[in-house]
Amino acid sequence: MSALAAWQRAFMEALEDEHEGTASDAPLGFHRASVRARRRDALAATYPIVARLLGRGPFDALAARYARAHPSHSANLDLYGDLFAAFLARQSEADATPCLPDVARLEWACHESFRAADAPALEAAALAAVPSELQGRVRLVLHPSVRVLESAYPIAAIRERAGCDGGPLHAAAGGERVLVHRAGGEVRVRALSDFECRLLRALLRGAALEEVAAALGDEAAASLAPALARLVLEQAIAAFTVAADRA
Repeated sequence: MSALAAWQRAFMEALEDEHEGTASDAPLGFHRASVRARRRDALAATYPIVARLLGRGPFDALAARYARAHPSHSANLDLYGDLFAAFLARQSEADATPCLPDVARLEWACHESFRAADAPALEAAALAAVPSELQGRVRLVLHPSVRVLESAYPIAAIRERAGCDGGPLHAAAGGERVLVHRAGGEVRVRALSDFECRLLRALLRGAALEEVAAALGDEAAASLAPALARLVLEQAIAAFTVAADRA
């Protein structure tokens, strides 16, 4: 290890040190406190609903424990907090509020969706122009911002109520399947039916429409076209390809 690399490593370890040091260590202590505050604020900005569910004091304490367990390895704080949901699942706070890890999963999905690459929305007319004999071989490409989650808790409803005044955020019961995507520069979240969730999972696997219809069974005849039309209108589909003839 070079002298510079050794110095950098020692400096980062000093920043992570929980002991405040002596008076002569005051400049480093000030910098250490500033780094911790930026990380806490970044975590709170990414996970505002978790912060509200816990309350400011408990969330700050949890953020400090997370920083010790998972130090940031990048100056880009947009990348900080990717392991927070898994971390929460191992904490005692999740025993009292068991929806916390899944709420965090949703908030990280929203964070990723907002930062995902852009892509033009699919024009319905382009899809309609595909000859009927080729439509079964169409593979729809979802927008890069699309995320699909499944939870035993009503995470979309919790997120919706977070923007309202009053009332506990975790009062409702029941699980939800959730679509997260970005349209018009805004992250959108909505609950999915079981059929829509299975459809999106198939599209994410890269299945052609004939394969999708077969996987979805009898329900596809009545529900596939309206579900696809809704995804196109929501700008959740970016493009399509036509698979080569296997014959």
